[in-house]
Amino acid sequence: ALVDNIWTRFNGYKLDNGDKCKTFACRFSKPKKSSERKENVLFEKFRITSKHPTIDCKARIKITWLIVINIVRIERVRV
Repeated sequence: ALVDNIWTRFNGYKLDNGDKCKTFACRFSKPKKSSERKENVLFEKFRITSKHPTIDCKARIKITWLIVINIVRIERVRV
């Protein structure tokens, strides 16, 4: 079974014949480094945030709904 809480939608499109295609990326991927705190900002104005390490997760899947022949195809996308 597909675990839906690990995937976040990356992009998608719909074809003229009604077929749909959506690409999902791993939710754990974090390509950018977290920003640093700005100087000269009052302590009361700070937001409570936590930094997460940068993770290079390149897992992606593509789900295609073929409406005409009533098939759902799930395939791995190589990045």
